[in-house]
Amino acid sequence: MLNLETNIEIKFIHLSFERGIELPHFHEENQLLFFLSGEGVEYIENQKYRITPGTFVLIPKKIVHFFKSYSKKPSEILSIRFDVSQKSENNEVKVFFKKTNFYKGTRENIEAVKRLIPSIIDGKPDLGLFFKIFNMFFESSEIKKSSKKMGYIKKIEDYIEKNIGNRIKIEEIGKQLGLSVSYIRKIIKEAFGVSFIKYVNIKKIEYASKLLIETKIPISNMAGLCGFYDFNYFSRVFKKIKGVSPREFRKSHY
Repeated sequence: MLNLETNIEIKFIHLSFERGIELPHFHEENQLLFFLSGEGVEYIENQKYRITPGTFVLIPKKIVHFFKSYSKKPSEILSIRFDVSQKSENNEVKVFFKKTNFYKGTRENIEAVKRLIPSIIDGKPDLGLFFKIFNMFFESSEIKKSSKKMGYIKKIEDYIEKNIGNRIKIEEIGKQLGLSVSYIRKIIKEAFGVSFIKYVNIKKIEYASKLLIETKIPISNMAGLCGFYDFNYFSRVFKKIKGVSPREFRKSHY
């Protein structure tokens, strides 16, 4: 499972550089690269990976790598650096993150990531964005294609997004998908390292953040629109996930 507790640092970095080459380097965390534009080669240890827009590259921690651009235009790259719990009971996931993985995404992936870029502010972690981008990656990879679990997770996510303004009951999702409550809790925990309730709250706060930025809806109405029926509880959850109150969050965007 992915351990995404608060002591794990997730970094979102939007890189852009002219034709040229990076210096060889490595990170103490795992890194997922997504190339929005530009072409070139990613050198990872003794392997070369041809890069075109829409390419995903997963690089394990402490692996030396660098990118050589072949484009006359700037290459835009979204870089996510994160760590994975060593306590994972899911051996398939543990092995997956110990090797380089390279997959071709789609034009739809590029457009979806571009829409997310404005929400990546000051390099601060946002678990909602992490989930979205990693879902795209798994959908492009063999592990996604061969795993029913990831298919269920996508259906769970779709259900939450369609019912974001309501109380979301795990029992109802179980009925809709023909899954037990315990199994839903298990696959969410294995995939993201958080409880089902926390996962739902992250999705709701992601929606609230969008409303705060893109609309002038009064903050006092946000709780109900996001399926929280207690404004004080909504504010506490929002601050715990975003690090600031809803009012401070909106103010920082105007």
